[in-house]
Amino acid sequence: FNDAFLLMKYFDAIVIPSRKEGLPYVLLETIAAKSTIICTPEHSIKDVLSDSYCYMSNSFTPQAMATVIEDFLQDYRANNKKISSGIDRNYRMLEQDFSKSNIVEKLSQLYDESLSVK
Repeated sequence: FNDAFLLMKYFDAIVIPSRKEGLPYVLLETIAAKSTIICTPEHSIKDVLSDSYCYMSNSFTPQAMATVIEDFLQDYRANNKKISSGIDRNYRMLEQDFSKSNIVEKLSQLYDESLSVK
């Protein structure tokens, strides 16, 4: 489905059960869609969400993921404000750290540094 991102804004949460991969694009899409992130403690996800908010399991087991999903559902049913404040915090981080201008600047610096290496 080519327009999956358009549907994401209607999801209450998105589960990202990554084990090993680079930065999952779905992570950034989830933040842009202002949806809650439920994820594993995969290295690149932890790097991006270090100062942000999500429901992250403490391991990669199905039981750990089920526990985190249950935690989210409990907070969701209680209309917990930490969900909305976490979504807002993630969105601000996305705008700041992953804007086009910021990405271009970081790539330019990396390029300049690689040229200076002998």
